[in-house]
Amino acid sequence: MSNKKYLVILLIAVLSNFLFAQQEKLKTSEWINSWYLLGPIQLEEGSSTVSHLGGFETDYLSKQGGETNPEVKIGQAEKIGSTTLSWFEYTSPDSTVNLDKAVSKRSFVVAYAYKELVAEKEGTYILSLGTNDGGRLWINGAEVWDYPGARGLKPDEDLIPIFLKKGKNKILLKVEERGNNWGFAVRILPFNIDTFTRRGKLFKVVTLPSGVSELRFSLTDQVIENLFTSVDLDIYTDDISKEPVWSGEWTKKEKMKLDIKDNDYDHYILKIDAHRKDGKEWKHEIPFSSGERIDYPLFYDKKTDYKIIVGENASESERWAASELQKCLQEISDTDFKIENDNTELTDKEIIVGYNKHSKQLLGDAFNSPDSLDES
Repeated sequence: MSNKKYLVILLIAVLSNFLFAQQEKLKTSEWINSWYLLGPIQLEEGSSTVSHLGGFETDYLSKQGGETNPEVKIGQAEKIGSTTLSWFEYTSPDSTVNLDKAVSKRSFVVAYAYKELVAEKEGTYILSLGTNDGGRLWINGAEVWDYPGARGLKPDEDLIPIFLKKGKNKILLKVEERGNNWGFAVRILPFNIDTFTRRGKLFKVVTLPSGVSELRFSLTDQVIENLFTSVDLDIYTDDISKEPVWSGEWTKKEKMKLDIKDNDYDHYILKIDAHRKDGKEWKHEIPFSSGERIDYPLFYDKKTDYKIIVGENASESERWAASELQKCLQEISDTDFKIENDNTELTDKEIIVGYNKHSKQLLGDAFNSPDSLDES
């Protein structure tokens, strides 16, 4: 091979390293201060704290792989509306990437930050993130974090469990600016389930309007597969019961139905016994309510089926209490709650004031009647 061919090969290698994103070896716990940036991209003005600014949802990288598979090169032009922007490299002198300094001091804009990290082995890590303001984060094309609304930058504010594959991993961060300061701080931490559970919950139980309860896992599918070998679940009616009302093994799905046969509304405790891939055990308890709720309306449309009951021989203070209750309910509902004594038959729609015949029927003989001077 001639010297000219060597020269051509060398020139191609140099240009390739210059044009394409520089891959950096993963170093846990160190701040990532060198990024490829693109911006500012104009958004709509707004102040909502529950949604992103207008225009944020647009995928401005759609012509170059999109936000789920970006292909980034230095100097690569992105035509956005009537504006053309180019990717550039920026290295921050400290842990925080100051986008006001690097990109623009304009408000109501958004910018992209892109990074490629090379991991020596696959595994679960924690991506530590702080942003000013909200934004969205993708790891290897999967959305793993989203925060709408304004906030100040606090390093390590969000601890996001992520899965990194062996070799190249793509990180894409999209940060919006609502005013004042603008920036972000990112580093990768070793995964520690004990540290993570102190900042957020792996599992939660959600009860649907139908009364069915679901166990939900807050992390991504890849993290699930690399976190636990097995997770045993037991549901008890209280903390002292020896026998569970339901037992099963977690399906490793984001949502799992908890098949409690009794659909009557009740309180339960879910006990989780997880066996981790690092050989350790993790236990956790979640109190929750399950079953179909039944509404008992006290009043509706200025009408009520309820009455206030006091004893025929009630004390002066009991009668006063019943009268005050009647006045309060009248003011709240514009409804007349009638006061009757305990010589009537006990019904299921009563508000009982004091210890009387109706109280005794409900409380039973085992209940010790209060002292005549006890008006509590």
